[in-house]
Formats: sequence, structure tokens, C-alpha cells
Amino acid sequence: MDESGVKQFLEEGLPFDAARFQSDRADGGSPIVLYVYGGTFVMNPGPSHEKIACRLAAEIKGDVLLPRYALAPEHPFPLAIEDIVATYRHLLSAGADAHRIIVMGDTAGASIALAALLSLRDQGLPLPGGVVTLFPWVDLTMMGGTYVSNIKDDGRVSDLELLSTLLTDYLQGADPRDPLASPVFANLSGLPPMSIHANVTDILADDARLLAEQAKLAQVPVQLNYWDDVPETLQKDQPFSAQMEAVFANIGHFVRGHSGRKRAANRATPDALKDDYLEIVQDNIQPHMRERVEEMFAWAKEHGPDWVWSFIEKRLSHGAVATQDQLDHDWFSRIFSDDTQPMIVLTASRYVLHANKRAQAILEDGAYMVRRNGRLVGVSNEVEETLESVLGRQFLGKTKSSAPDRFSLGRLEMGGRPPLFLSCYRLEAMSADEIAPPVAVLQLFSDDDCDVVVDEAGLCTWYRLSPREAELAARFAGGTSLADYAAEMGVSMATVRTQFSHIKTKMGAVDQAAVVRKVLRAAALNR
Repeated sequence: MDESGVKQFLEEGLPFDAARFQSDRADGGSPIVLYVYGGTFVMNPGPSHEKIACRLAAEIKGDVLLPRYALAPEHPFPLAIEDIVATYRHLLSAGADAHRIIVMGDTAGASIALAALLSLRDQGLPLPGGVVTLFPWVDLTMMGGTYVSNIKDDGRVSDLELLSTLLTDYLQGADPRDPLASPVFANLSGLPPMSIHANVTDILADDARLLAEQAKLAQVPVQLNYWDDVPETLQKDQPFSAQMEAVFANIGHFVRGHSGRKRAANRATPDALKDDYLEIVQDNIQPHMRERVEEMFAWAKEHGPDWVWSFIEKRLSHGAVATQDQLDHDWFSRIFSDDTQPMIVLTASRYVLHANKRAQAILEDGAYMVRRNGRLVGVSNEVEETLESVLGRQFLGKTKSSAPDRFSLGRLEMGGRPPLFLSCYRLEAMSADEIAPPVAVLQLFSDDDCDVVVDEAGLCTWYRLSPREAELAARFAGGTSLADYAAEMGVSMATVRTQFSHIKTKMGAVDQAAVVRKVLRAAALNR
């Protein structure tokens, strides 16, 4: 094999073929990775999968088992899952301790691997020490926004079309929302610690994000690792890139830390904590950042106050690295929770990232919408259609020409209930160099909230209206007719019409209704 000191042989005792890759440094306590390769449910493992298994065996100084599970269309869902369950049972019966085993799946193999773990959990069998998902395909409804934003099309067939075609062979009429088909719809409670790797430029990026959110809801320890534009070396027989080597190093650290080989206790000295923490950080960052991280730790060792080390020790005790994203997330949650305006932050697939207290009360009331399996859904077809329209205008068909039209609005009505008004806008990247995740903010307004207060100074700044024009626009949006305004101000209708014509021109509005919409959006922006 390519990796020095790794031998390959056929695993015995299974009703289907499986290859074992074993490091010459493996012993009776070494980790065992059950690797469920990604073949889009229809393909046998290829040379690249064997290279991955060999590379991992060398990295973990243990064994990697690569089974050839049942393939569609001859063997549709859920037969592949049953084969992985049988493989895990085989490892247990052969004397492997469960805590030594790590289950890993890449792309479609991640769906099969997680479904197998759910089945093992429900059967009451001892679960493995951890699970790794590498660029997972775990939402077979393919509702994530990155299925649209990251689509690749070479002029022949897009990757989305290819996945959709092969998925039909696998499901053969089964519901893609079945938790065993799409683990993002499953209750993941009780599963072992999870390491998830996402390629932010791939159409499957949202699947990794949704899986991490579902794991957090189930109180499963989870690490979500983002990688930028990882070359497609999982499916192609070519040398691994530096980024892929960093991925393997990350996985190796996770396997060693969750398969019974972790050191007994964290040492409390600053030097020891620095070494432990730096080891984790180096496995979780891309190569070009390692020198910078080492410089930061060198400075912290010389200048850092005591809290630096206690902070690191706390994070190590939870088996995770505190990233800036996590710190920003915690800060945002605290600020967001008590906001007086009901707001929901959600992804393109309607997965709720945050619902503040006011919004949570509306969801618990369940008059118009509820949170089901982590997603925002309407209680009726009419509500569903309105939500689809409001959110679709933020996530679908966005062009440069439509960029200034930031808000999409909607109204929900149900017999005997006061209407609920919706205002939605997508969170955009701060610069062209950043990748904006498909996330939107949905604001909720009741009739009691609809006394529109318009910032007239804002209208002057945003649309270059004069103070008198801003006043007229605000009063008109609030329900005052042009005739009533003329009478109140003691001016002629001709003067008011001329002012309103200037307002339409400056705001780029084609009619009176467009003026009202733009003024109301300006009011919503200032809430």
C-alpha cells in the first residue's frame, strides 16, 4: 500500500466482502475505524476509498475496516444500513470493545453509518466511542440552501441532477424524510461524540450544518469543522491535497481521543495545557494558519494572564476547541434572546437556528406555525404557501438587480385569530471575499405591532428625500390620503401631487403601493 507499514487483507466472518487495513503499529488496544465509504448508494469502493482507508490506518496506528455493503438499485433502502449493523455486530463478536471502535462515513456513507448507529442504539447494543462524518449527505430531501448556491454545472449534468437520479435508485418510493434515510430528521440522543467535516463550497455544506444542529439539540458532543474548497479527492484517484492531509490529521486526533487511547488527565500546568491545546488546534486548522497559531501561543505564554489557561482547561474538559465562531454564537444568543421583537433565524431548509423568547412563545402557541424536527412549518397549507413565498424570495432567484429589494413580506390569517405579519431578509456577506451561509431573519408582527413608526431622517438619508417629502411619505404609508394631507398642511393638491411625484422618482417606485412598501420596509429595518 501507499502508506508505509500498512497491510491489507480480506476480513473473514462476514457474508459480504470487507477489506481490513492494519498498521504494523496496531495492538490489542488500538482504534478500529468502521469506514462506510460514499458511493452515492450505487457504487462499489474505488481506489480512492482504499487510499483513504490506508491513510487513516497509518494516522491512527490501528485498523480500518472497509465493507462492501448492499448497493441499489438491486438492494434498495434500508438494506445497506442492515449490512453496516451486521459489520458492527461482527466486530463486537470478534472481541473488539465498543469504545475502541469509531464509525466513519463519507458523503452518502455518512447517511448509512448514522442510520446504522440509530438502529444499534434502539437495539440496546453498546455504541462506539465516536462517529466521524466527512462531507456528509444526510438530508435526502435536499432542502439546504447550498444545493442551490453551490451547484456545479459543467454544461453536461450538474452534481445536483446526478445525486437526484441515483437517490431514486436507492429510495425506490421510500420517504426521504424517514429518519433512517435522512438522519437530520432523527432524534440523535444517546449517540456518541461526533466530528463533522463540511466543505463550504460543496452542495452538501448545509447537510453538515444541519446535522451539527440536530446533534446539539440532542445533547450529543459535536465538533463541526469547516474546510474551504477541498479538492474532490474522495472520488478521484489522485494525490491528496494539503487540505485533505489536514482533514486526516483532524480525524486521527478525534479517533485517538475517543477510542480509549486518550491520556488519562489534562495536566494543570500552563506549559502542558499549551501543548495539549496546540495539538488540538493544529488538527483543526488548515496548514497555512499553523505558523500564526504558534505565534499566538508563544505570545500568550509570555504575556497571557492566568485566565487564558483556565479558559483552555475548561474547553479541553469538554473535548472541544473554543473557536471565534462559537464565542460569537454565544454572544449573539444572549443578545438575541431578550429582544422585544419576535425574530427567528433560520436556514434555507427552514431549520431554526434561533428563536428568541417572543418568537418561541408564538411557536409554542401553534396558531400559525410550529417547530417540528427542528424546522419551521405551517399548521395549514395556506400558511405553508405563504412561508414558502416569503422565504423563497430570499433564497431563490437572487440576482444583482434584485439585491436592493432586501425584504420579503407576508400576512397570515386564520379564522378568529388576529393576523400575523411577516418580514424576512437574508443575512448577506460583508465582503465579496466571504462566503455567506444561506441564513435569513424572519420577523413577526401582530396587529398590536402595526402602528408604523417611520424614521423620517432615515428616508432622507436612504432615498435623498427632503424633510417635507419624508414627512409626506411617512404620513401616506400610515394611511393619510393626499387630499387630507393637503388640507391639513394648507397647500394645494397640485403641490402635494408634485411632491409625491418627486418621492416616487427618488425611491424608484412605480406607483403609490410601491412607495408604501418601501416606507414599511424602512420602518421594519429600524425595529
